Amino acid sequence: MNGYSYPQRMIQGIAAFDLLITGLLALPPSARWFIGMLYRVNTWMGGGLTPPSLTPLGWLFVNLAGALGVLWALVRLRWPLPRLAWVDIGGRLWVAGLLGFYLVNPALPRALLIFVITELGGAAIQRTVVGRALGGAGKAPGNIIEKEPCERARRWGGE
Repeated sequence: MNGYSYPQRMIQGIAAFDLLITGLLALPPSARWFIGMLYRVNTWMGGGLTPPSLTPLGWLFVNLAGALGVLWALVRLRWPLPRLAWVDIGGRLWVAGLLGFYLVNPALPRALLIFVITELGGAAIQRTVVGRALGGAGKAPGNIIEKEPCERARRWGGE
């Protein structure tokens, strides 16, 4: 047992999943493989698109997005604080909205719907778990600011 509560372990579990996916995007060889796999899944879903030919600048932005995702996941793995879960929830809703906005374009793979589902699912799980930990799902994010951080986070400078 690592000394973390159930809500903190859920935050870490979602962060670990994010680390796996964004880690694939963070490095050029695995990013190319991942994008190719995304299009193969799209074909399995009945789509007929082929992967785009990205310029080096395009691949740079794929890798930068992956690197930022890795950094954010590592922060939540190390410091699974409720306030970081609230920030993550907001980010997940933002990403799901962006994906939905771009999915109206028929040139994008429908397999991206999988990411909309995982983003909304991650937001819902964290919202439920963090809300219960704070005494009810109706707690507003502002109420977390005054909550005492976990001992491990405080000891390592998380506060």
